Amino acid sequence: MKQLFLAIPFVAIVLVACGQTNKGGLNQTVAPARFQALIDSLPNEQLVDVRTPGEFNGGFIANAMNMDWNGPDFKMQAANLKKDQPVMVYCLSGGRSASAVSWLRENGFKQVIELQGGVRNWSNSGMALVTSGATATPKATVISTAMYNDTIKSGVVLVDFTAVWCGPCKILGPRLDQLSEEMKGQFTLVKVDVDRDSEVANYMNISAMPTLVLYKDGKVLWRNEGLVEKELVKQKIQSAL
Repeated sequence: MKQLFLAIPFVAIVLVACGQTNKGGLNQTVAPARFQALIDSLPNEQLVDVRTPGEFNGGFIANAMNMDWNGPDFKMQAANLKKDQPVMVYCLSGGRSASAVSWLRENGFKQVIELQGGVRNWSNSGMALVTSGATATPKATVISTAMYNDTIKSGVVLVDFTAVWCGPCKILGPRLDQLSEEMKGQFTLVKVDVDRDSEVANYMNISAMPTLVLYKDGKVLWRNEGLVEKELVKQKIQSAL
């Protein structure tokens, strides 16, 4: 009788644990083989790689879209996903994907599946990555005017209107990235490609690159056309805080 008494709580614990793992049907972390099976079987999955663009270009799961979890545009890009369709998420080894999955679930995404162990586990399991022509990131997110206005409506937001062919933009971009890291959590940096995001560029009457626009709670505090020193940008942001 003593052995039976001890076995009952153990069974109860196992049942509770299984219920938590499968809560929400597709809200779970799965091994590579299961992850691939879901990709093959789900009709409308949204496959998201939350690593950096550099990591992504080194090899990604076929048909994935790149949304850098630590990048300034993650939330804006995620707004383009459909909340009623499955979202499948992975990173290098599982740390960033776990954070992204938690954020997605907290923000109303109903079915979120995480790849256990990330790309490392995927590769170690013999699963293929796309490497040929990987520098052309598939499914780049286009920023709409609605998405833009939603992003700037609260807090301190610095928008960098840039272009891949713009020489001064290539100089300013790293300066802004450094500033974003130095002042992490104090402001949001958003980069708008004037060619890809032409709707927003026209909406904002952008005629020169780079152009910086600083907002606080949706109100324009400062606008600058052309190359500018990092320290001046920092001063403008600090004055807005």
